[in-house]
Amino acid sequence: MKALEAEGIHKAALVAFEKNVSGNAFWEKAGFTVRDDLVYRNKNIHQIKRIDII
Repeated sequence: MKALEAEGIHKAALVAFEKNVSGNAFWEKAGFTVRDDLVYRNKNIHQIKRIDII
């Protein structure tokens, strides 16, 4: 986080899949919290095959 501070960045956000337990644990340990005031939306323009890596 010191690198972000050094660049004058005051706030950062990221997206992690709910199923990514280890990734979410990592970010939580790094001080990132879950927000419940946002709705994440996307729209596929073309059909894609989703690949979940667990």
